[in-house]
Amino acid sequence: MMKLKQIIACLIFGSLVVLMAVQQKPGFVIEGYVDTPKEGTMLLITLNASDTFARAPIVDGRFRLTGSVDSIIEAALIPEGCTMGALPLFLENSENKFEAYYNRTNDIFSSKVTGGSIQDIAAKFLSLSLGFRIKMDAVAKDIQRAQQDGKQEDLERAARRYGQLKVQARRGEDSLLNVYKDTYVAAYLLFTRSRHDLDLLKAESRVLGPNAWNTTYGKYIKSMLTQYEKLKVGETAPDFFAYTPDGESVSLYDVKGKVKLLYFWASWSGDCQKEGSKLLKLYDEFHDKGLEIVGFSMDLSEKRWLGALEREQYPWIQLIDKKNQGKASDLYVVTSVPNILLLDEDNKIVGRNLQDEVLQAELEKRLGK
Repeated sequence: MMKLKQIIACLIFGSLVVLMAVQQKPGFVIEGYVDTPKEGTMLLITLNASDTFARAPIVDGRFRLTGSVDSIIEAALIPEGCTMGALPLFLENSENKFEAYYNRTNDIFSSKVTGGSIQDIAAKFLSLSLGFRIKMDAVAKDIQRAQQDGKQEDLERAARRYGQLKVQARRGEDSLLNVYKDTYVAAYLLFTRSRHDLDLLKAESRVLGPNAWNTTYGKYIKSMLTQYEKLKVGETAPDFFAYTPDGESVSLYDVKGKVKLLYFWASWSGDCQKEGSKLLKLYDEFHDKGLEIVGFSMDLSEKRWLGALEREQYPWIQLIDKKNQGKASDLYVVTSVPNILLLDEDNKIVGRNLQDEVLQAELEKRLGK
């Protein structure tokens, strides 16, 4: 009988251990206050608003959200029915409770979220950034005032001050990066601030530690830089398939020319409109000598792309990756537009990010004046 009691006791104890393990499933708790609306529903969404993680009632301005995530997520808090003024945070499962103060009426800059190791590190960067932003906004007003009043000396003084603040802000970020170089936040910050200049990103990413490299954004950076290395001058440009306005499938290698200019652009970019005008002149000058331009649109809307082509009447080959088969933008690590690569007749890369006089000189060198 005693042995049976011991077995039963062990079974009960084992069941309690399993129950406690289930109850202690990793998760998050966010408690906070929002000044408006005082009543309603608080949503916890992805930063791009494509998904909702949790929702909770707002009662007298207070709310409590709970849930669980599989990995660190860039999320945001926003009252249901609101379209602006979301409060961002790095969401993770944490033993520490997140606390949110959300001032939507008077001073969004005073709003903050604390709790969670990643969020607390991010808050240090945000505090630094907001401090400089307030100063730079004030100087920007001085610049505008000096322009309106026609005071050149005041304008130059304010412009110098603005430039100094930008440099100081960058140095402040770099100092924090050096302290937190082995964190998720470090990889995230480098990716978001420098991904449009891959040479700069390559140089700056050397500071990252092994844990930072193993984060989602660390892996993004590594993948981008690995592919970027394949696009050095002298390397063979990767082929891809895309579609003409008529729906015909064309590969880059199908296009023949002594020199090929691969031009990534978008209809919504003002810089691309200016660049397109410059390329028209180059096309008129060098096309008969062997220049072919291949325009590749980064537009997500085929309708907008076709509208731009109708408006601009570019005479060169126009392509779009509407079926996402070639993934040209990934192959060429296109993070900003306009973006230009120059290829020879064997599809070797002979120039990258060439513009204006440098591009003109390179075409004259290869095709003659």
